[in-house]
Amino acid sequence: MWKKVAVDQDISSPEREKNNIRKLPKGLDYTTLNKIKKNLENKDNKLSTLEIAKNLGLSRVTVQRYLKFMVDKGIVTIEREYGKIGRPRHYYKLTE
Repeated sequence: MWKKVAVDQDISSPEREKNNIRKLPKGLDYTTLNKIKKNLENKDNKLSTLEIAKNLGLSRVTVQRYLKFMVDKGIVTIEREYGKIGRPRHYYKLTE
């Protein structure tokens, strides 16, 4: 007997299961997500969106979208540094 499976059904992998990521929001893909995560793994310090974007050759806006998703899932933590004036700077690192 054949089992019907939806064409767009998510195929599980250990990485997706580990981070409790079964399906990404529209516009995000696993390849870019993993590149950003690996970039954070290779650094001992926290990184800004701009630093990650430069390291990977991606736009800052693209990196921001992925980081927001990873913060929401608990994969990455965000730290804010406040200066004397202006907006705070956001730095990201993997959750321990």
